[in-house]
Amino acid sequence: MAIVVALAVAQVHQDRLTGLEQRPDLGRAETRDGLGHRRPRPRRPTGRRRPGPVRPVAGGGAGCFPLLCHATVERPGRATGAGPSSGGVVTDRVVLLTVFLSLRLGAVLLFRPGGFLFDLAADRLFYLQIADLALEGRYPFLHYWLEYPPLFPWLVVGLDWLARHLPPTDDRLLALHLLLGLVLTGADLVSLLALMALARRLEGPAAAWRVGWLYTALPLPTLVLLTWFDPLPLSALLVGLYGLVAGRPVLAGLATGLGVMLKVFPGLLLPVALRQGRAGLRAVLLAALTVGLLSLPFALVAPQYLWGFVLATLRRSSWETVWALLDGYYSFGVLAPLTERTTLASTAYQAHPAVVPWPLSTGLLLVLLGGLWLLRLGWTEPRGLVAGVGASVGVLLALSKGYSPQFLLYLLPFPLLLFPARRAVLYLTALTVLNVLEYPVALNILQEPALVAFTVLGRTVLLLACALECLAQTGPVWAERLGGMAARLVPSLVVGLGLLALVGLPLTLGQAAARPRSPDEVRLAERLRILGEPGQGVITTTVAYRRLRGVLPADVFVIGDFRRTHPVERQAELQRYLSGRPRAWVVLEGNWPVPGLHEELLRYGAPTWEEWVGPYLLAAFVPPQPEGVMTPYPAAWAHGLTLRGYLLSRSALAPGQALHLRLFWQAEGPLPADYSLFVHLVESRSGRIVSQRDRPALAGGLVSSRWPAGAFQEAVDLVLPPDAPAGAYYLAVGLYRPQVAPPHDRLPLLGGP
Repeated sequence: MAIVVALAVAQVHQDRLTGLEQRPDLGRAETRDGLGHRRPRPRRPTGRRRPGPVRPVAGGGAGCFPLLCHATVERPGRATGAGPSSGGVVTDRVVLLTVFLSLRLGAVLLFRPGGFLFDLAADRLFYLQIADLALEGRYPFLHYWLEYPPLFPWLVVGLDWLARHLPPTDDRLLALHLLLGLVLTGADLVSLLALMALARRLEGPAAAWRVGWLYTALPLPTLVLLTWFDPLPLSALLVGLYGLVAGRPVLAGLATGLGVMLKVFPGLLLPVALRQGRAGLRAVLLAALTVGLLSLPFALVAPQYLWGFVLATLRRSSWETVWALLDGYYSFGVLAPLTERTTLASTAYQAHPAVVPWPLSTGLLLVLLGGLWLLRLGWTEPRGLVAGVGASVGVLLALSKGYSPQFLLYLLPFPLLLFPARRAVLYLTALTVLNVLEYPVALNILQEPALVAFTVLGRTVLLLACALECLAQTGPVWAERLGGMAARLVPSLVVGLGLLALVGLPLTLGQAAARPRSPDEVRLAERLRILGEPGQGVITTTVAYRRLRGVLPADVFVIGDFRRTHPVERQAELQRYLSGRPRAWVVLEGNWPVPGLHEELLRYGAPTWEEWVGPYLLAAFVPPQPEGVMTPYPAAWAHGLTLRGYLLSRSALAPGQALHLRLFWQAEGPLPADYSLFVHLVESRSGRIVSQRDRPALAGGLVSSRWPAGAFQEAVDLVLPPDAPAGAYYLAVGLYRPQVAPPHDRLPLLGGP
């Protein structure tokens, strides 16, 4: 943050020296060099010998980036070397590409996933979950919906197939991470080349080299490459933009169509293309055709999941934006768990109630973007076209209902293309620092709402200012005036934000250390107390243990870097800890973020409880019991399923107490569909259900359509409500299909006592 403040102070000083307040058009640097400085008058070198004439090599020239300004010095009486086309440009390209690939590939090949200040491998683990479902025969957009279009999930499925043919390692994620990193590095290289081609068309070769070096050196692209997949849609966005600027509608249409099938951001090119006349219309039609052809297989097989993607995009709760602050929400964007996305009903999952309904916030954003696209700007000029897209990206990131740190990557090219270098670096460094302060510092490490609000508000103001400065490049005088106002305010704003952060961050650290337990943590401790048993085990991750220290019991198994442990060692380690324990609790932050843990616990016993307590997933497993302890209760269902008996932890309950139920089943084979088990605790007098548990019916961790023939056990936990009246109660057990409407959803009961 101190670096950002120093850079902003330098920008204020530079603005004062160059009279910035009298030049609202900041992007036109014809009278300044490539770093945004005034060009000093040339001075004759001192010394005994006077050099001969300086002949610039191709790619250099006034305003070029210093590292790439090559010149051949001709001394009197000596023959010069090769001509202008001999080696200068080739050397520059080799150096630039070598540094670019060394930085990206070195990070991909040498850093293990998640090896940062905080474990940022959550999205990589989510991709691994998609691959694991494919191994079970469940594929994206054929068996469930996702929050982004189909192209990338199917790329993950293909890369995982290839990863399984590589030599095995002790890390299930590593092979997929390496292959995906190589693909994303290639996409990032395409982004670099497209960015340099755009800069060359806007300002010439010198600007292209300056932009290329800045893009290579900035940390944001490498961080995103190691953590998310956004380099892929960014490359499509930049190639599509280059196609529009260069008058190549086929290239623009194909790139935009592919980009839209990766993420929605490249779709911002479509309304801009419509302002380009017939060529732009051709690009839009070709993009629509590309999207249609790529979507056709999914639309024919399972159209509901494509529609689920659209509904989830529109309905999902706000996160990390001003809309989320209005809703009183200070955490991540959350959707329904991946295994529950088989129906359209799951698209209505809400992480929190909305103060501002999504149609209102989304409608306001669309009105602002539509108004921007309808303005009479310089859409047909290359600089105006690029600036208009940059302004659109800035408005979208500032005012959409959701924001994630990787989204900043889509704005990064436009300050590099349109602003002087120092100003571009000021914007991008300040926004990157706010990104890191928000995630992982505020959201993961400190969990401090005030710091989240500070980063969200600061980022929103900077994004809108950047959008205004982009708008100033589109031609109209009023836009130049607005951009000039933003330009004068931004350096002082960055200084103010930096000073606030430098003063407020130590105070925030002190408050976080002395913070009382949150209601979610108190409720989690109460759940463990009510449902717990003497001698039980508790398994958690390093992150959750650090946050819940004092809430969890002393005898805790901390997983640590569980996914990198060899399966045999991992199983032996867990078995030693769980040996002789009547129950195993799992406390995780997120939906099973540790690959393989759920499978290991299913080998230990049957799941009895799964509940979200705020951001924490609380689950329980119990080992099998000898059949001699069960109470016989023969009951038969269709397709050869028989309940042989049950076991209750107690026959009398007090309000607020837990009841542990174990069911002993016999199956003749798989059922025709995936059924869920329901257990209802019913008041005998009124027939009212006072407590219930519903979850997928599992035999050894397998869903009912994959059950083997044989005996198995299931366990369920119920809690009697504190206000339950005294009296007699009974248990009702059955199976049903969640995706089928009643009354045809139940598995038919053939007979019982």
